[in-house]
Amino acid sequence: MAATFKRYGRQWNEGTSLLTIELAAFKFGFTPATGGLGKAQHFKNLVNTLWPKGNRKHFVFHPWAERMLEAACQHKYLAVAGCASSGKTEFFALWGLINFICDPLNTLVLVTSTSLKEARQRIWGSLREFWTNSAIELPGKLVDSIGVIRLNDDEASQRSSITLIAGEKKKEKEAVGKMIGLKNKRVFLIADELPELSEAILEAAFSNLASNLEFQLIGIGNPKSYYDPFGILARPKAGWASITPLDDEWETERGYCIRFDGERSPNILAGRNIYPWMLRLETLADFRKNLGEKTAAYWRMIRGFWCPVASEHTVYSEADIAKFGGEEDVMWQRTNTRIAALDPSYTNGGDLTIAKLGRWGLTNEGIWVLRFDRTVELREDVTNKKEPRNFQIARQFMTLCKEEGVTPENAAVDATGAGGPFCDILAVLWGTNTFLRVSFGGKASDRPVNSQDPTPACERYANRVTEIWHVGLDFLRCGQLKGIDPALAKEMCSRHVETVKGTTMRMKVEAKKDMKARIGASPDLADASFILLDLVRQRHAAQASDEPTDLNRADQGASGYKAEVRRFRVPIKTLYR
Repeated sequence: MAATFKRYGRQWNEGTSLLTIELAAFKFGFTPATGGLGKAQHFKNLVNTLWPKGNRKHFVFHPWAERMLEAACQHKYLAVAGCASSGKTEFFALWGLINFICDPLNTLVLVTSTSLKEARQRIWGSLREFWTNSAIELPGKLVDSIGVIRLNDDEASQRSSITLIAGEKKKEKEAVGKMIGLKNKRVFLIADELPELSEAILEAAFSNLASNLEFQLIGIGNPKSYYDPFGILARPKAGWASITPLDDEWETERGYCIRFDGERSPNILAGRNIYPWMLRLETLADFRKNLGEKTAAYWRMIRGFWCPVASEHTVYSEADIAKFGGEEDVMWQRTNTRIAALDPSYTNGGDLTIAKLGRWGLTNEGIWVLRFDRTVELREDVTNKKEPRNFQIARQFMTLCKEEGVTPENAAVDATGAGGPFCDILAVLWGTNTFLRVSFGGKASDRPVNSQDPTPACERYANRVTEIWHVGLDFLRCGQLKGIDPALAKEMCSRHVETVKGTTMRMKVEAKKDMKARIGASPDLADASFILLDLVRQRHAAQASDEPTDLNRADQGASGYKAEVRRFRVPIKTLYR
């Protein structure tokens, strides 16, 4: 019988190296209750063994590294938000490497960066340094030219490897194809620079990689947007309005997020530069002087948090959408009204034909709210040679409204430019002209800006499109816009606005063609959504107000709406005289 010895509460064959034991203890997470030291301590033992003090490459377990280690040991889905120079990339290069060498045959580690060139300055550069400077020869072969550490030269062995993937948006198909084509028993995806990567990276992780027997996703980034891939991974379970810049960690919709604030870094708290690679006292002073503490760049690179200050250059801001609960759902007080809007693709320079559905009603808090919900893209059947495209789209919209319980009076269509003739077709097919025609062109209306400001919209906004887009800001801040999903929020927060001089100072949004040229896409989702808002303003006498409605008078909105509808009834035959 072979001689054995006991360590960490287990028996080992004589001759088993202490490194092998530590690797097993880390992989299986030997706990103190069973004689081990806990997964985190075994990880530290491995790091200190392979890259000891005095070695050419040595890792120091600073306070933030300790937090990263504990979180990585506990969570399958982990978002790591933080300031620049917080040690995130360096630590998680080690995390991927240790997880690989503890079971290289059954482990695949995927690391991402925006490009192969950038990766060599970031996570791949750290991996390469740790690999080549280990005190003990590690299993596998580094092929630096293609960004792979694999067990041998066999191409098939790439499933047992550490593989670098360039995840920039222009190469998303290549990146996703590479990711979903590789599988193993243990798969780790470490997404460095996640705010800059394609959303397809997350989709592949959630839908494909997560099906492996053991899977972990760690996303790393300097926070930029609530709606980029990193923002999606880090989204608080209770919504963005549930956290503040004082929070350093929170539960997310899938896992957990930890965050590192540069104003509270170990060097800053100590009042001296203990860790030279981390944010230094003089660096913080320079950032405050040159950037200013209220800028998006300062919040991203120093505070490591999503900027809570609204942008001065766009109509809407992510900060406002989060602050005023734009993403939230609602609890309705009583029966609400189903409404629909259509933004045809050939109207006003659009790209897609978008139908947007929503509800208008009274919530339990006594607030009249517009809630956006379904988005439907309408498409023509190019094989149908008997019916022109306009008729196909009109028929699809009419059918959608009937299926969703939307009456013609509660439907609205963009009538700008070529939309006029389209609306005539829809009127004939539907047998009614009571749907609302909304034009983005011309002068702003004379409706009051909101319930507290009787100023006519035409004195506040330079044109009609600005009114249609900008009045929603008052509704949002009064808690009256809900159901704003990430795709819609992106478009809402992309349109620039400026103040122009005339007889009075008025707001003016950038022209749609200019916006499209700048961002490379048309805001079709936002246009359709704001058509819904214009519908409730015109047909339901909706005004921005955060004052609860007297429930005894709640039906007044409906009677006012009926009177407005009667004013818009026009016989179909009058359209063709």
